[in-house]
Amino acid sequence: MSIYDAREIEGQLVMTTELLEGNTLAQRLELGPINWLTAANYICQALAALSYAHRQGVVHRDITPASIIVTPGRDS
Repeated sequence: MSIYDAREIEGQLVMTTELLEGNTLAQRLELGPINWLTAANYICQALAALSYAHRQGVVHRDITPASIIVTPGRDS
């Protein structure tokens, strides 16, 4: 994912990113359970992204299924 802009607005860092095709993990979960292997893959990807962000000094304060995008071809 590319970040186009980052600025502080009212004391909060706000970033503008590219539009990603897909649905949120919350939307995907509404369709039913995810098999354990796919769930483990999603978790590993999310943790890798958070680890990278933290190394860059970025703290994401809203990690929920609604803030995780599942892109096409990743639900297997």
